[in-house]
Amino acid sequence: MTIIGEGKTPLTFTSRPDIARFVSYILTHLSPTSLHNVALRIEGDKLSFVQVAQEMEKVFGKPFEVIVRPAAEVEEDAKSGGHKAWVAQVGLGLDKGWADVGIADNKLVPGFKAETVGEALRKYYI
Repeated sequence: MTIIGEGKTPLTFTSRPDIARFVSYILTHLSPTSLHNVALRIEGDKLSFVQVAQEMEKVFGKPFEVIVRPAAEVEEDAKSGGHKAWVAQVGLGLDKGWADVGIADNKLVPGFKAETVGEALRKYYI
């Protein structure tokens, strides 16, 4: 895993099955007019990349290789153009918190409890 910046910014992680369950419920239980022009935010687990790496070490039982790149160094890559610049922009955005949904709409689905990163790793990768 390559972390840009300090890797301490909280990010939202949600598994595809949780997203599917959420969307299925919303589409079958809410009125079409209540969904018109609405952006819904679902949130599974909120962790930093440092915490995700720690969770991976717990799940897989061995050290996980983490490369830390200072944001200032990556900002130079972002000016380079092409694929490298795109990857740098995404990484810088994650470091700035762009992957945190803020206040989630999970409550729209009664009893909804999303998987944690650890649960998803154990379920889908072991």
